[in-house]
Amino acid sequence: MGSPGSTRFIFLARLLVFFLIFYFAWHMLTPLYNRALAPAALLLVKASEIGGLHLTRSLQPEGEYIFVQHLASVENPESAVRIKTRVIHFDLVLLSALIWTVPKVSRKKRVKILLAGLAILFPLHLVKILLFVKHEYSLHIQIDGVQYWSPFLRSTYKYLADFIVLIANQVVPVVIWSLLYVNLWWRKSRIAYVKS
Repeated sequence: MGSPGSTRFIFLARLLVFFLIFYFAWHMLTPLYNRALAPAALLLVKASEIGGLHLTRSLQPEGEYIFVQHLASVENPESAVRIKTRVIHFDLVLLSALIWTVPKVSRKKRVKILLAGLAILFPLHLVKILLFVKHEYSLHIQIDGVQYWSPFLRSTYKYLADFIVLIANQVVPVVIWSLLYVNLWWRKSRIAYVKS
């Protein structure tokens, strides 16, 4: 058994290797994942448009983007909101790399943990899209020349969008990974305790 320093170095080296592998895989799979996200996100965005103002027409996945066609973009297609989904689901790369980095776990268990992580992240990705759409609308949509959203709502949406990009995308996958592996470790230790 190596020293704690060498064990940490090996863990970090493995994490870097798996991060690069999943980063390139993620680039290839992003259009497919966006096609799954867009219809579900459209339902959520439309459900959030209560009252008389129904802005959103469609969410169209195109490569690594999701284009949000809204009321103002019917006459002016250039005003469609373009969401670069790299900021929406980049956390999948870190979560996948962390899951594959931990030693002495079977592939079957890793796949189960990854699927559990994806089941947690998918609804979070839908909420992220909703927040990004609301943020963009709050900045640019005007009704009869008047900003529709209050300054408070505009700053709230900006804060939430910044929080997602700067903090949540890095912290959430680590928290999910920790909880899933603590659960795995807890079950293993209970089984070992029962057998002893």
